[in-house]
Amino acid sequence: MPCSRSSGPRGPLVEVSRQRGVTLREGAAALLATTEKGQALPEEMQRGLRRALHRPPTANRR
Repeated sequence: MPCSRSSGPRGPLVEVSRQRGVTLREGAAALLATTEKGQALPEEMQRGLRRALHRPPTANRR
């Protein structure tokens, strides 16, 4: 199933990064730290990611 840039695997992380005012790199690093270092994802990023993942994909969301 093809997916747009905003609905692809990176889409939710991009959305959370924008909402929380962090760079994509910072958001990705925080997410990776949850598995590599056993750190908890900051609560506000958890909430944003949950919302982004449960939202139905739309074309051209910006």
